[in-house]
Amino acid sequence: MNKKDDGIDHEATELLAAEGTVVTYALNRKGVDARARDINVENVTLQHFGGILLDETNVVLNHGNRYGLIGLNGSGKSTFLKALGSRALPIPNSIDIFFLKEEIEPSDTVTALEAVMSVDDERLKLEARAEELNDLIVYERLDDLDADTAEMRARSILQGLGFSHEMQSKVTKDFSGGWRMRVSLARALFIQPVCLLLDEPTNHLDMEAVIWLENYLSKWERILLLVSHSQDFLNNVCSHMIHLDSTKKKLEYYNGNYDTFVKTKEDDMINQLKKYKWEQEQIKSMKEYIAINQSKNSKQAESKRKVLQKMERSGLTQKPEPEKGLNFKFEDPGHLPPPVLAFHDVSFGYPGCEPLYDNVNFGVDLDSRIALVGPNGAGKTTLVKLMASELIATSGDIRPHGHLKLGRFTQHFVDVLNLEQTPLEFFETLYPTDPLIEQRKYLGRFGISGKMQVRRMSELSDGQKSRVVLAKLGRDVPHILLLDEPTNHLDMESIDALAKAVNEYSGGLVLVSHDMRLISQVANEIWICDKKKITKYKGDIMNFKMDLRKAQGIGNENIKLQGDASVKATDKAKKLKVKKPEPKLEVIQPKAVSAPAITTISEEIEEKPKVTVPSSTPPLSSISKPLASDDATVATMETSGSSSTAGNSTGIASTITTSEPSTAAAPAKKKYIPIHLRRKMAAEAAAAEEAAKSK
Repeated sequence: MNKKDDGIDHEATELLAAEGTVVTYALNRKGVDARARDINVENVTLQHFGGILLDETNVVLNHGNRYGLIGLNGSGKSTFLKALGSRALPIPNSIDIFFLKEEIEPSDTVTALEAVMSVDDERLKLEARAEELNDLIVYERLDDLDADTAEMRARSILQGLGFSHEMQSKVTKDFSGGWRMRVSLARALFIQPVCLLLDEPTNHLDMEAVIWLENYLSKWERILLLVSHSQDFLNNVCSHMIHLDSTKKKLEYYNGNYDTFVKTKEDDMINQLKKYKWEQEQIKSMKEYIAINQSKNSKQAESKRKVLQKMERSGLTQKPEPEKGLNFKFEDPGHLPPPVLAFHDVSFGYPGCEPLYDNVNFGVDLDSRIALVGPNGAGKTTLVKLMASELIATSGDIRPHGHLKLGRFTQHFVDVLNLEQTPLEFFETLYPTDPLIEQRKYLGRFGISGKMQVRRMSELSDGQKSRVVLAKLGRDVPHILLLDEPTNHLDMESIDALAKAVNEYSGGLVLVSHDMRLISQVANEIWICDKKKITKYKGDIMNFKMDLRKAQGIGNENIKLQGDASVKATDKAKKLKVKKPEPKLEVIQPKAVSAPAITTISEEIEEKPKVTVPSSTPPLSSISKPLASDDATVATMETSGSSSTAGNSTGIASTITTSEPSTAAAPAKKKYIPIHLRRKMAAEAAAAEEAAKSK
């Protein structure tokens, strides 16, 4: 990276400008402190395609703080992260930045483990020099980098993100895009930058990996700045919040997590309203007094006039305006008698792969509110595709009602959009007989209003594009909504609006999501897809999260669980919530259905099959440690009947025999041995042992 003394990467800044992003800021007369651990830039203005996203605001990121960046869809969160990650601002050269923005390139030679370890350029170069130069300074620097534990750390991170021991040795081209994104995330965590920037890091993770990442990032001790739509994740990770106010074009800083931010904002609005009312009462009183007494040339009237002028010059408190809420709506689809969608002894597997499902039985009706959970690759998306008749069962019967209409939101929702069209043109193409006012109405219900309706969709944020697709679902009036990760790019307000719309909707719902807050608001059934079966979880999503944490050996103390959200669920959502019995699993019982047999599937594989972590995978503690160096000092102590007992700080007594006073030599510093040399030495030792046995 081309780092100048001013802390700016000028080449990257020019590339940003070519993409329509321009950043300006106030220059510090003292220059950038090259040794600083904090980022502090004043009067930053950020423009994108001519529109102002930030206007003379301050950027302050302090070492040791974990920031959550929040704001409405299209307010500029991702653009700001990209500008910061590109070093378009004067950032001290002592601060290295890692911005996670895309999946790793597929390779047919580089494994997942190698891809993670290769991100540490300095360590790789030093290891090469260590073997060549045998230089003590090089070894000491490698010790500082904890190079001897590099492989163990990389494996630990990959394991936490769901990679089994075997998967870590697979080349990256064998992984889907979602798994390659996990490799990129593992690289970001492994390199341990001074400033880590993450944009929706949970989007490609299952719940198990989200919980692991949540726990990992909650202990981050440098600078962390992340964008996330998950309130639960923000609550458990962040120590501070940054609100990108799209009205003021400013960054507002708050201590505490998301719940604390919401409470502080509410308190600030209440106090601002009180101050506004008090000022208006004072102004009204003074104006009335002045009007009554001005003809008398009263000194008091003149004094009040001056006070009033001073108040106006210093700036009066503005009346707080609550943010305009979104009001998503799905129309009533009408009644269909059950069974609406029934599976009877359904099995499915992609060609050449282990079956994902084996003789599953269940039904979905208009009163269903189902959340599908389970590990990535277990078949959640595949099940939705089977429901939508996009895939055909290997065996068994899938019988939809003859008049059933499904509305499906996929993870690859952009595929249904023509990005060269505007949202209004998109609707005109799909529904040419609808009056223009009706098309605008449907888009407006999902927050696509005004100029946004006539802007090319390539210029909209991912969250705004998501809302266009949801508006299409609203227009189609389906009987059952099949929503596969609908919250990945939505802001908090949109997620709340979606939850409210689903709870007011009279049709059925099948939801695939890792967003525990949304699940808690809309689902009354949790179905686990795993081990070729679908099992019904008896408990709510909070119980399920606690079970996952226990399975990972993570304690629940000091961790906020779902249900601590400050945004209240609707009355209907509360009625839908499951009572809290002891969590149990039960296999869903079949519903008798008669239907013709379904033909064998011949479609392309679209979802990676689940790779089960074998029980034989060695624990992290069993991964080979660095070999001891030859010059390490070994001390031998003998015990006898005559001994002295010494207590230590833990209360454990040691018995040591002493002979005569002597000064023990300090142990020599253990020399770092690179991993490839350790392996070579181990192989040579094994060969020597074999040779000795043969003799």
